[in-house]
Amino acid sequence: MIKSFRRGLFLSLLIFLLPGVSCQTQSFPGLGAPVPDGTTSLISQDQEWFKDSVFYHVWIKAFADSNGDGIGDIPGLTGKLDYLSQDLGITALWLSPHMTNASTLPNLHGYDVTDHYSVDPRFGTNDQMKTFLQEAHKRGIRVIFDLVPNHVSDKHPWFQEALADQNGKRSWFKFRDSRPATGWTGFDRTSDWHRGTGGSYYYGIFWKGMPDLNYRNPEVRKEIAQVARFWLDMGFDGLRIDAVRYLFENEESSGAKDDTTDLPETISFFQDFRKQVIDPYTSLHYPKMMVAENWTDNKAGLKSYLGTLENPSFQMTFDFPSVRMITQKAEDPTNYDLDDWWQDFSTKLTVGWMGTFLSNHDNVISRPATRYEGDKNLQRSAAALQLTGPGTPFIYYGNEIGMEGEAGNDINLRTDFEWDRLEQEQKDRESLFHSYSALITLRKSQPALSRGDFSIVPTAEEALFAFTRQWKNQTLLVIHNLSQDAVSPDSILQAKAIQKQIFGKPGFLPSKDVGVWLLK
Repeated sequence: MIKSFRRGLFLSLLIFLLPGVSCQTQSFPGLGAPVPDGTTSLISQDQEWFKDSVFYHVWIKAFADSNGDGIGDIPGLTGKLDYLSQDLGITALWLSPHMTNASTLPNLHGYDVTDHYSVDPRFGTNDQMKTFLQEAHKRGIRVIFDLVPNHVSDKHPWFQEALADQNGKRSWFKFRDSRPATGWTGFDRTSDWHRGTGGSYYYGIFWKGMPDLNYRNPEVRKEIAQVARFWLDMGFDGLRIDAVRYLFENEESSGAKDDTTDLPETISFFQDFRKQVIDPYTSLHYPKMMVAENWTDNKAGLKSYLGTLENPSFQMTFDFPSVRMITQKAEDPTNYDLDDWWQDFSTKLTVGWMGTFLSNHDNVISRPATRYEGDKNLQRSAAALQLTGPGTPFIYYGNEIGMEGEAGNDINLRTDFEWDRLEQEQKDRESLFHSYSALITLRKSQPALSRGDFSIVPTAEEALFAFTRQWKNQTLLVIHNLSQDAVSPDSILQAKAIQKQIFGKPGFLPSKDVGVWLLK
């Protein structure tokens, strides 16, 4: 027995030490090399292109309808690329879920996928998606898609086969013989275990219509990796990954939050996903990125999905805590939560990046126009904070024209883009739209605003929020007037070696406005 043990140990060590072989090679068994389509993919030497990007988050169903059926679609979005790139000035798009799904009108959210390899027919076809990617890339716009790895629709063929115990699909999901009497209460405030067939129960943390996949099954891991590769090969530049915190569970436990959320296996999975699925594109000069929907207000929790320098995970995570901090700062200059948050991340974040937003498709917060009761100056101020602050900005469709939407029912945040309102906004040189466009142009022209370090500048004027952004040999001084009155920035300017003002009105800063100066 000792000899047998030693032989097994020797073989294990030999396999571990062979070039290109590690314990991680089993994460996605049999996954091949990427094969990007050169006709639709955007070639680049810059692995961190996302740091310079200004993203626009599109809700496909609500954005642009090309055929008059009342549903936004891919051809409609293609037809609006000039608006996005030339008029507004964004450089990247995040598409809401586009795969074939079981969602119905009026919401049509798409997070309940039924076919991972096809565009939903209501949105278009795979060929139309390829055309869209080509046209976006011609304009220098990168595109990421929404991947939903945690669950599928209960109408997905995989799950239907699992219910019938066919083709080995039963093990792709999580079943048990009885429903736990306590614990396991999910997002819909009912049990996470839902009645299946033959007296069995299946696990679905969000609701019964979206059963969770079993990531302890290597076939599942490989399949989802292949799904990602399929769309990345098609030409997408990256992916936003939905609900990253819930992939693994301790099924035999009490079902407390610690048993269903942020398990070490989940965090390790995404480190493997980065290394084996995403990073191989870099050597082919088609660098891809992934951003996490890591919905938490916990600082350590945000960082955990970024990995380490030695074993990185997501290149970016959405900065959920700063959403309310930015919107509150625009209203109240004496609220210093944002000051401390940005300063802390700028000095302590050693790996990864943050994605900032003012609202999105979920019930995180109401759209700025609703939160600020239509006050355009407050909307401008919040946009200016986001577009001059650290991290990569994501602009939710319609916020640039003051569209309204109250959190509480997510469909309120997914209404049709108001093209008539845009037309009026474009005619008014003092409109919110033109403020957004000017701020985006500023950000794209100044590398320090995209990649620069952030440092608070103390000021005696309580109404002024001042900071520097420094990148390589460029240092910018940014001053926000968050008060209701015009304020002179001279007390700050006189203490700095100013080369010139590059943005904003000279002299007194108007209420809720921003100025930017280049320092010597």
